Amino acid sequence: IPVHPTFLYESIWCLLGFVVLFIICQKFKKFDGQLILGYGIIYGIERFFVEGLRTDSLYIGDTGIRASQLLSLGIVICCTVLTIVRLVQIDKINRDKVKEYKEKKNV
Repeated sequence: IPVHPTFLYESIWCLLGFVVLFIICQKFKKFDGQLILGYGIIYGIERFFVEGLRTDSLYIGDTGIRASQLLSLGIVICCTVLTIVRLVQIDKINRDKVKEYKEKKNV
């Protein structure tokens, strides 16, 4: 039976993911660990879709849910939440520093 070339899909996605993470590292990096969380998001999304195309997946009982897709979705959610939380913390710290600077300047 015909099957999808999932290794090819994964290779292309990982190459594109490298380019995205490289750009983030060069221009948009805000905190340590951001690239690891970004990799978790990018790779988790890819794995979720590629596992949907595979014919030899491990299912959770008789639910029809693939274990690897569930794990990938969990990784994407965790990494996304951690990234958002950290970016909000950094934004708050920066706003506090600007406020403190303005107060010192006015004195």
